[in-house]
Amino acid sequence: MKRLTQQQRRQQIDEMVAVFIKRGFSYSELERCLELKQGSLKTDVSYELLVLLKILVNFPWMIRVAEKDFDEIESKKALCHAAIDIMFQPSKKRI
Repeated sequence: MKRLTQQQRRQQIDEMVAVFIKRGFSYSELERCLELKQGSLKTDVSYELLVLLKILVNFPWMIRVAEKDFDEIESKKALCHAAIDIMFQPSKKRI
């Protein structure tokens, strides 16, 4: 896998954050539920943040789990709801 430049990482992070903004999240809400320092989403270009955001874009229900302080019951509920949503929605490209 090719290593990305800081500029490429910044671009990818910005694109993924834009996905969450479209889904109704704010910068501060994302930072708070993921326990990131304030302003991290606008300044951090680390591979760790990039990977975290890639995971969350593909498994957005995990943000709801983070909002519920990673409660086991809530995580199981969120996973079940996500599975049901996928099973009963018409097939379409998901971001």
